[in-house]
Amino acid sequence: MSDQFIIAQDGIPTHECQTAKEFVEFLSFTNDWWFEPRTATPAAPTWVFRGHADARWGLMPSAMRKKNALLEQQKSYYAGDFDIRLLSVRQRVENWISQAGIRGGYEYIDKLWKKRNFRECVHQVWAEQHLIFLFAERLDDVGHPVPDDAYSEHVRDSAEDYLYKRLIELIQAPIVIKEPDIKVPYADTQVAALAQHHRIPTRLLDWTRNPMIAAFFAAFDAEQVKKPGDRIAVWAINRFSGVLQEDLRFVIPRRGINMYLRMQDGLFCYDVRANQRFIRGGKWRSVESIALELEPSAPQEVIRKITLPLSEAETVLSYLDVYRVAKRYLMPTLDNIADEL
Repeated sequence: MSDQFIIAQDGIPTHECQTAKEFVEFLSFTNDWWFEPRTATPAAPTWVFRGHADARWGLMPSAMRKKNALLEQQKSYYAGDFDIRLLSVRQRVENWISQAGIRGGYEYIDKLWKKRNFRECVHQVWAEQHLIFLFAERLDDVGHPVPDDAYSEHVRDSAEDYLYKRLIELIQAPIVIKEPDIKVPYADTQVAALAQHHRIPTRLLDWTRNPMIAAFFAAFDAEQVKKPGDRIAVWAINRFSGVLQEDLRFVIPRRGINMYLRMQDGLFCYDVRANQRFIRGGKWRSVESIALELEPSAPQEVIRKITLPLSEAETVLSYLDVYRVAKRYLMPTLDNIADEL
């Protein structure tokens, strides 16, 4: 069924629709190409979907995009004394090495500090973590329900304590890791998912299990873009692919206190090796680059893109409204209901 997709110049398996009707019908779960052929009868769909107002946009999490104002503000929060704080962490780690008598520990830390992109990676991680902390703190301050894991060490630790613990983990590993990974386990937390749905930049990328919801956001958001491209797009990724699970982790948070997530049938993914790869090469990876790297011979089995002319976006919205896929259903606040009158 993957013959429905043609490999585009960027390497992405793509199907170009020309009308809104074709677009909606192609995304329907009545089509065999959305089912893993594991049995003679259709099994549960293995694909999840994401809508983009501009087909040229890649799959890059908001925290990794250039010039994110909120994240840059947090980086400036640390800028004045960043090097001093980073040095204090190194001194703590070296004291621990001395007390524990770890052979090769000093050399390992020295090599790590000399890596060109290590400092920038730590700065990024600290800024992300501090934003999540502030979000959780202010939710509680105004009386909103706060996910339990907002009080976990991953969120509540100071930036220095967090980095210190991660470095100790690396040094204690049975085999010293040549390419260290300053992990960001906050990405698995419920509070990070809530923050992501309220425009806080994180390394989570939103998906939905419902292709019609992805189509809605592609068409609806196209009206908000200042300089839109010629086509909108819905991306699809096979979340149960064994190949992708090496580097991508999918997270399905609890939905009890996250209304938008519940109504949009949402889930998230993030790059498990993001920091490791950044320290190595100085660039953040997009999800599509991960897919093409891990499955170069048959990319259509793990990632796909369906596009439509921008001029058809309004018609897409009218079709989807019949299926109760509209802003008032997906984001059912009183203001959003009033906006559609």
